[in-house]
Amino acid sequence: MLFEELRFHHLNLDSFKTPYIQNCILEMPIADVSSDLTIEVGSASFALHKFPLVSRSGRIRKLLLEAKNTKVSRINLTGLPSGSDAFELTEKFYYGVKVEITISNMELLRCAARFM
Repeated sequence: MLFEELRFHHLNLDSFKTPYIQNCILEMPIADVSSDLTIEVGSASFALHKFPLVSRSGRIRKLLLEAKNTKVSRINLTGLPSGSDAFELTEKFYYGVKVEITISNMELLRCAARFM
């Protein structure tokens, strides 16, 4: 009986992860939850979720911690180099979406990463 239990714990669960299951793992929890934070970059607004942003962005984590109101729902990111184009690529990265790095967006990503 003990051998059967040990054998069960040594299964490679990665073999069960099909692209569909991975998509569900990444998309479903976030898609079912309404956004709880709006990020304003220039004239663009992004309705997002705090958890992916706070877990990957030191600047957003710091802004939320420094806020006097604990239920902050709107942040204005003034001074972000390249504005909303750079933030759009950055937020895709925060959500785990694959971002193609090209010669034309490499500078945007570098500046945004340093800022965030």
